[in-house]
Amino acid sequence: MLGPLFIGTKNEETVFICGMSIPWNGFGESWLLPGPAIKKYICVPKVVLSLIKKVEKEYSLRRVQAQVLATNTTHYRFCEWLGFVEEYVMTDYGPNGETFIIMRRH
Repeated sequence: MLGPLFIGTKNEETVFICGMSIPWNGFGESWLLPGPAIKKYICVPKVVLSLIKKVEKEYSLRRVQAQVLATNTTHYRFCEWLGFVEEYVMTDYGPNGETFIIMRRH
């Protein structure tokens, strides 16, 4: 199942697109694509957190995880703020052999 998709806009600008892939019952893979206007709006983390909580409840998810490029410290800190903790490191995982960190929401 593809899962829900949300588009955050303000003044006709796309601020972010986020969603949750739900490959099987109880499990969700969270993702976010920032738009060019994302840095203008301080409310984005709170909005994204409320969307994650809504999806967790609506789909009865037991596990929600996110994949973070190991060199992307901004994404890592954002995931921490959302309640994700580092679970394990996947070396040579990306399309060009990048290392990714799998983070799980508690």
